[in-house]
Amino acid sequence: MADSLSGGPSGGIPVSQVVRDAYAFFRANWRRMLPAAVVLGVCVGVGEVLTLLSQAQSAPPEQAIPGFLAGMIIQLLAGAAYSACVLRLAVRQEYVGRFGLSFGADELRLLGAALSVAFLLMPVLLLAVIILSSLSLGPMIAAGGDPAQYAGDPQALLQAIAESLDPSRAALVAIVGLLLLAVLLALGVRLAMVNAATIGERRIVVLQTWPWSRGNVFRMIAVLLWTLPPTLICAILVQGLADVFLGAGGTAGPVSFAVVGGLAAGLQAIASLPTIAAGAELYKGLRPSGFAPR
Repeated sequence: MADSLSGGPSGGIPVSQVVRDAYAFFRANWRRMLPAAVVLGVCVGVGEVLTLLSQAQSAPPEQAIPGFLAGMIIQLLAGAAYSACVLRLAVRQEYVGRFGLSFGADELRLLGAALSVAFLLMPVLLLAVIILSSLSLGPMIAAGGDPAQYAGDPQALLQAIAESLDPSRAALVAIVGLLLLAVLLALGVRLAMVNAATIGERRIVVLQTWPWSRGNVFRMIAVLLWTLPPTLICAILVQGLADVFLGAGGTAGPVSFAVVGGLAAGLQAIASLPTIAAGAELYKGLRPSGFAPR
């Protein structure tokens, strides 16, 4: 890709070019990324088992929290290592360590960037939850219903909410939900270059990427939508695998959860390559010349 995508207020990024480059990266490197995806899948499977065992009724309280935290940390670290592996190749043309995997400054920076983005989005997410909860649960509570009685059964809760809403309130909830989703989508797109910029600049870069997308938000949404199909197809396959191996009754053991969780993570890791590569291409093209991270 050229050094500039002619983005910003004076021009628009070439959507088709970015999409072609993203899929070209996928075709050229998916086999190369398979070992890293396998490692990620194994780590996620181990994390799934630890999390599942920590939630078992027979688990002692003093072991539940450490087990849950250990499972979550393993999955976070594995995800950061895989993302760094892909972005080093996409941004810096580097493939280091065993299977491209390592754990050092790049991975720690990605974790720091993820925490920064989470803190930025948390107020919006909390506001969305409060608004949607008040609109959807209000009529059921006013009629004497108790949401607590549906704890552990989200499908029953959704059914009770649907039965308590009149058509006008249901339409209002749908419209507000779509508006909030649009806001979150716009925020996510404005922050889509954070990981690539963090790898490219070799330091955590978050809000400094915000102005780079000015005038190109809708084009960036188009890029992401065109690179998402592999991930969506993979999600459907993963759901099919879960239905087959775990069953609808949820009686499967930890080994089955580990296998399905690991397969899902590995498949989704490969399927996400076009979207990750698209973020890298946007970063390389929209990064202002002479930019110096603060």
